Amino acid sequence: MIPPISHLGKRLVLSILLMGGLLTLIGTSLQLTLELRRDWHEVENSLDSVRSSHLRSLTEAAWNFDSTQLELQLDSLLTLPWISGASVQFGGDGAQARTLHRGDLALSRDLSRSLPLVQNIGGREIEVGRLELRASPAAIYAKTLDRLLLVLVTQAIKTFVIAVFILFLVHHLINRHLVRIAAFARALPDECERPPLRLDRKHRDDEIETLVNSLNEVHARLCAAREHERDRRAQLEEEIRARTVELSVLSERLALSLEGGELASWDWNLRNGICTVDAQWTAMLGYQPEQYDNSCAGFMALVHPDDRVRVQAAREAHLQGFTATYRCDFRMRTQDGGYRWIHASGRQVRPDAAQPALRLVGVHQDISARKTAELNLRRVERQLRVQADIIDAHVLSRCFDCEGRITKVSSAYCQRSGFSIVELLGQPCAFNLDEKLPDAERATFWLRIVEAVGWRGEIRHRTRAGEPFWVRATITAFYDEGALMGYTEIAEDIDSHKRLEQLAITDELTGVFNRRHFRQIFERLHSHDGAPQQALALLLVDIDYFKRYNDHYGHQAGDLALQQVAEILRKELAAQDGWVFRLGGEEFGGLLLLNAADDPVAAGLALAERMCAAVRARAIPHVGNPEVQVVTLSIGVRVVDIAEDVSMAAIYREADLALYAAKHQGRNQASLFQVGATAGALS
Repeated sequence: MIPPISHLGKRLVLSILLMGGLLTLIGTSLQLTLELRRDWHEVENSLDSVRSSHLRSLTEAAWNFDSTQLELQLDSLLTLPWISGASVQFGGDGAQARTLHRGDLALSRDLSRSLPLVQNIGGREIEVGRLELRASPAAIYAKTLDRLLLVLVTQAIKTFVIAVFILFLVHHLINRHLVRIAAFARALPDECERPPLRLDRKHRDDEIETLVNSLNEVHARLCAAREHERDRRAQLEEEIRARTVELSVLSERLALSLEGGELASWDWNLRNGICTVDAQWTAMLGYQPEQYDNSCAGFMALVHPDDRVRVQAAREAHLQGFTATYRCDFRMRTQDGGYRWIHASGRQVRPDAAQPALRLVGVHQDISARKTAELNLRRVERQLRVQADIIDAHVLSRCFDCEGRITKVSSAYCQRSGFSIVELLGQPCAFNLDEKLPDAERATFWLRIVEAVGWRGEIRHRTRAGEPFWVRATITAFYDEGALMGYTEIAEDIDSHKRLEQLAITDELTGVFNRRHFRQIFERLHSHDGAPQQALALLLVDIDYFKRYNDHYGHQAGDLALQQVAEILRKELAAQDGWVFRLGGEEFGGLLLLNAADDPVAAGLALAERMCAAVRARAIPHVGNPEVQVVTLSIGVRVVDIAEDVSMAAIYREADLALYAAKHQGRNQASLFQVGATAGALS
């Protein structure tokens, strides 16, 4: 007979079923996934096998316009495993094309093949038609469903049988003994004469027997403790009586000692409800002694209506022993009709611990000035909290300790950056600076702040998704009694402004800098006087025969070619910390600084040759280029030492002469302007 299932057994069975179901689900999913992939692979192999078995005969039939043979071939294809539909198009394009189909072609395009029918005529391959094949996934899914049902049913039966068997073992070995142990434990406080617990078990050297021995030991200790408690209780009762008398005397002395201070005393008789007060108490509220109603109702009538419930609750809590002293702040009505804040404190007086309290004695203190100050302070705190919340919600701010670790961050900054507060706290100040910033600038950012005791400027941060955004930040140090405590950063989001600036200097089609920014960078580098050991390299780039490209392929394809060339130039120049610009049409420009001590002329020419090779290697088709049939570049290079007195116009003109020399020498190459050469010599 199966025993009744306990709560522990139910949880155990449920846990086994859940774990078995989870493992079954995982194993079944892996098994079915592998078998489904295998079936799917068989379908794809069946579709691919048509290429070797039928494609040649279909091509011959399409070339000969043999509809009968094509229909027979299509019928033959439907006999292959998994293939549910096939069609062939032949006879040319447009209205002259003919199509034959067999089976169902409206299935998923994931199980399909489109094979061209190519006929070799005189060494030329001509596409005479196209074969479309479809395979049905229904058989795969049906086979997978059968496997799923079989595995789920067998695993469910196995899990259930194991759970029932384990449940029986748990009940037989554990639960029935736990019931007896629980009954023995419930009777421990009351039955000291009860014999020790013994269980009817064959095996005694285990954890349950250890628990039984522990309970028996606890039972023996409790019995001994009860005997000791009886003796000790009698002693304590005698001590309590003596202490109660002593405390009553001390309480009266305390009340007398307060008479000379600014405190007003009161004595509430709990039996008759009379509350006796001193002259200081009535003077505190502006009453004459004869104007005071000393009844409980008269006292409570002076308490502000909104405070009466709180006063009554505090008094009852003390009288019932929930609080050691009676303390409460409340308002009381003065003789002129106003209210003053009173702090009341007191204690109950009992003749002994066994009897109820007879009196409640204490003092009143006028705390109106303190409450007014607290009210003003809370008002200021609320205003500051509102201002802080506004700043937190709308101002990008961070705080750092003296080591540069983030100690506080505003909600506005978290919202803008996408990082949570937890992710930012404890991180270095350069944690989410833009990764595209130079490594040297990122590594020395905090050192520059410490050396200058602050920092102000524009810098790129990055969001959690890795996207950069510009801020204009001010970092200042803050001190506590002259000691540096850390730094505070207040930042303004100027990303939109920077994006507008970027749009103004970017070529819309290619994404590289435009001619306007070329002039700005050219002027800045030409007037550079901070690094006299540098050389300025100007590269003028032109796409060869680009008008022919547009005439042949169309302007849309020409735009795509310009974008590809711009991307290659950007990559090559970025590796040298240079800039690339679109100067107009198919003409691009490149600027970079080179080390004057490392043969900058050779370095500039080598860079230009790598650019030519990279575009040529991209192999963009260009039938209008008679030499190589792909898009190529001609590049003119002019390298000048910054210390030389050469005008920008002269540098540009000389680079342009070198460009025309490259074109005159056959294009698809780079040409270097040699100092002393003339236009005629270059051409």
